[in-house]
Amino acid sequence: MELNPEGVNDKNSQSTEVCVSVIERETRKALKGEEAPSSAELSSWLEAHPGWEVKEDDDDDESGDEDSEKDKIVMLQVQLQLNHRLLSFKIKTQKLFLLNMQRRLCNRLSPKLKMMNAKIKWDNKLIMGEKRR
Repeated sequence: MELNPEGVNDKNSQSTEVCVSVIERETRKALKGEEAPSSAELSSWLEAHPGWEVKEDDDDDESGDEDSEKDKIVMLQVQLQLNHRLLSFKIKTQKLFLLNMQRRLCNRLSPKLKMMNAKIKWDNKLIMGEKRR
């Protein structure tokens, strides 16, 4: 005869025992639900399986699974936003780099361009002067 925690005779007391989720430390493989050991056999099961331990933050109900799915979705959204901001930053940085290089190039070429422009003007004056005569 088995008694449940309230001291009442219960034929299905073994089937109502809570299964405790466990996780293997090295591989992070988890057992939960029907696969996990019951609370009554937990200590002997852990002795027989030395690489395993009780899983923290154990939520066996479906709302826990829904919460973890929501958490994953939120994490993915945050990652997407961060990636978008990083990409925007990279594009802005590249644009600034190109504008800066263009400015430097113009500053370097500016004296040469002024000289070339003056030479072209001089050549034009000579050509125009020769045509006038």
